[in-house]
Amino acid sequence: MTERKKDLRFRRTEVAIRRSYWQLATKYGIKKITVKQLLEVANINRATFYNHYENLDAVHTAIVTELIAELRQQLDQVPIQALLNLTNHQTIHNYFTHLSTVLYAHREELTVLLAVDTDFLNQILSMDQDLWEQKHLTDFFVLPQAYISAGMTGLGLGLINQWIKSDFEISISEFVSILETMMPPLLTNRQIFSIKD
Repeated sequence: MTERKKDLRFRRTEVAIRRSYWQLATKYGIKKITVKQLLEVANINRATFYNHYENLDAVHTAIVTELIAELRQQLDQVPIQALLNLTNHQTIHNYFTHLSTVLYAHREELTVLLAVDTDFLNQILSMDQDLWEQKHLTDFFVLPQAYISAGMTGLGLGLINQWIKSDFEISISEFVSILETMMPPLLTNRQIFSIKD
C-alpha cells in the first residue's frame, strides 16, 4: 500500500473515532462511553483503536486540544488596535460574528464539554490570557494585570457560557449584538486601558 493511501486511511479512521466519540458523548455522556461502544459505532477493531489512542481519555484530550486550538486560531485574528480604539466597527462586527459562528458550529461539543469537563473553561481562560500577553495587550493595562484579565475574560466566557447553557436559544446575530453592546465599553475605558490616540 502506498504511503498516501495509508495516510488517507489513517485520517479516515481518526475522523471515524472522533465522530463516534462525540456521537456517544452526546447520547450517553463522556463518562459513560466504553471502548467497546466506540469500536462498534466507528466500525473498527480494538487494535486499530489502540494504534490511534492509548485510551478514551486520550481521545478526549486530543479533541479538546483541537477545539481549543481552533478557538485560539480565531482569537489570533483579533484586530487588537481596532478593538481597543474602536476604529473600525465593521472589523469588530466581523470578528464577533466569526467567533460566534465558530462557537455555534461546535455547539454540540461545547454543550457536552461544559456539562462534564470542569477544566474546559479553565483551559479556554488560560488560552485567552496567553493570547493577551502574546498580543502585548497587557502593555495597555492601567490596573493590575490579573484583575483586568479576570474581568475581561470572565465577562467574555460568562456570555459564551450562558449562550451554551441556554442551548443557543438566541441566534448568532443576537449574540453578536450582545457582545458588541457589552464588550466595547470595557475596551474603551481609559481607567482600564491606556491607549495613545
